[in-house]
Parts: sequence; C-alpha cells; structure tokens
Amino acid sequence: NCATLTVLTNVSATGPTNVVKCPGENTSFSVTPGGTGPFTYQWFKDGGELTGATNASLTVSNVTSAAAGAYCVVVTGQCGSVTNCAALTVLTNTTASPLTDQTRCFGQNATFATTPDGTGPFTYVWTFNNGVLAGQTNSSLTVTNLGSTNAGTYCVRVAGACGSVTNCAQLTVTTNTTASPLTSLVKCPGDSANFS
Repeated sequence: NCATLTVLTNVSATGPTNVVKCPGENTSFSVTPGGTGPFTYQWFKDGGELTGATNASLTVSNVTSAAAGAYCVVVTGQCGSVTNCAALTVLTNTTASPLTDQTRCFGQNATFATTPDGTGPFTYVWTFNNGVLAGQTNSSLTVTNLGSTNAGTYCVRVAGACGSVTNCAQLTVTTNTTASPLTSLVKCPGDSANFS
C-alpha cells in the first residue's frame, strides 16, 4: 500500500506600505500573499476590525485626520496566518494669517507679514499690483522710503505640502502735511491784522 505526503507552505505576505496623503485624497493598501492558499483577509485600523474589509486590498476615500493610523491585515492560508501593518499619515492643508491694510506717509516704511499653518515646508511669493516681486521669498515684506508709486495691493502666496493660499492687503501712501508760509504785515495802530 502507498500513500502520498503533501507538504504545504506556510503563509507569508508582502505589503502593505506606508502612505502619506493630504486631506480629501484617496488611498489604498494592498497585500500579496505567499504560501498555500486559498487565502482569507481581514483588515484592522488601530486594532479595531474593519467590517467587510476582507479583500487583498483596502481603499480609504476622502481621507481626513481621523483616518490617520495603523492599518493591519491578517492573511490566513492553509498553514497559519501572518499580520502585516502600514501607517497612513494625513498632512494638514496650508493656511496663513491675513495681511493687514496699512496707511503710511511719504518716506516711511511699511511691513507686511503672514504666519503659515499646516504641513510645511512653506514657500512664499509676493506680488505688487499682480506683478511678482523678484527675490521676495520670506514670510514678511518691507517696503522702504515710501512714495506714491508704492501705493497699491500687496499679496503673498503661501504654498505648503498640501495646497496654497493667497492673502492680500492694501497700502495707502498719504501726502505729508504742508502749509503755505505766513506773510509779514505792516499795520498802523488800530488796524486789524489777519494771518492765514
């Protein structure tokens, strides 16, 4: 009498891989099994079972900060099971504090500044009346020795890892106070004298 001995292969798996996304984007995790099947799959997030997530891939749509965490899959075959995990990191959209309108006199200086928020690094592009100001790539802009040609709209475009935002402010340059000189008068006693 004879018999056949078949030795199956222990379960193994590759994937999933870590993912970094911006809010509102979609992402997916996938795993490739090895060993002797058939295979079953069960996905978990931060240790909690995801109901109905029983395929080799998992899609997470329109991610928010609440979706960030550890995603694990248990792959089960004829010879045991294996658990693999990956992390979903959700970045923060770019925002920036508004610029403040300013009124200055001739010859004075004006400084515009913004404070970014979200996930950096951040870059800055300043414009004046829709024209790019070359070399102005910091979070603040100072305009010195103001004249009438400096009056107008100043904007900054702040870009980060997740999008960009543009804020603008108005600079008004006012004319310095002047007055016509007084005129010397010669009057007789009892006359009236007016200066203006």
